[in-house]
Amino acid sequence: MAHLEHALEPVVGTYFLPEGSGKNRTYLDLSRDLSGWRPDRPVQVAYLCSGVTKLEDCRRDPAGSARINVIGTVAVAKALIEQGAFVVFLSSNRVFDGSRPHVEPDSAHCPITEYGRQKAETERILSQWEESVAIVRLTKVLGSNTLFSKWSRSLRAGEIIRPFSDMVLAPVPLATVVSALRLIGDLRRGGVRQVSAERDVSYAEAARWGAEILGVDTNLVQPWSVAEAGLDLEANPEHTTLNVDRLREEFGLVPPSIRHTIERAFGGQG
Repeated sequence: MAHLEHALEPVVGTYFLPEGSGKNRTYLDLSRDLSGWRPDRPVQVAYLCSGVTKLEDCRRDPAGSARINVIGTVAVAKALIEQGAFVVFLSSNRVFDGSRPHVEPDSAHCPITEYGRQKAETERILSQWEESVAIVRLTKVLGSNTLFSKWSRSLRAGEIIRPFSDMVLAPVPLATVVSALRLIGDLRRGGVRQVSAERDVSYAEAARWGAEILGVDTNLVQPWSVAEAGLDLEANPEHTTLNVDRLREEFGLVPPSIRHTIERAFGGQG
């Protein structure tokens, strides 16, 4: 939304929590009955970004989270499409089980988490409007306020951080995701596209890079395993990467190297 406002595009967003209110924001609660909901002004392109995104929250409350992530999202999308809007739905690599890397866009869904099952179901329903809906699957998106930002502050202060050695991510910068979303929306290209780094990296390896980038003692990075941390994860996939050939071929857009993404996430200028 900030990107569109900076480009002087007429744009309106929604909010749920009070701190999200403001100019050009309208209230929307996806957990309510939205069967009669309609946008209060004409919309050309709509980006559906809201939802319950924490895996543990979805696991603990599958019905409540599905009411938001599936039922509410589909109701809003249907109303927008009927009004003539093109809808861009943000999905996730979690619609797959992580058993293999670089999964193709047309591969069959095989989620192993509640969050992934909800994303897969929403994709399935929205795909009936293939000309009016773009599904954009994302791997780990790194913006300006992430775990890596917190680690950067800790390392600069000489504090120890404990990244997981057996958990991986395929990080992409927020700026790359915004560019992809803008292109897809502007061109109104329906279908599935995927945004992913070229390979997976462990959180421990990423943290060591961060320490090197900051020029601090790498001994401050003390990895441990998920089991050592005592975490009961719903899933810990071996792979998180997605195939991005379609994104490259259609838009000439390729996410930057992992090293560059990690540098920027830790506050480097690389």
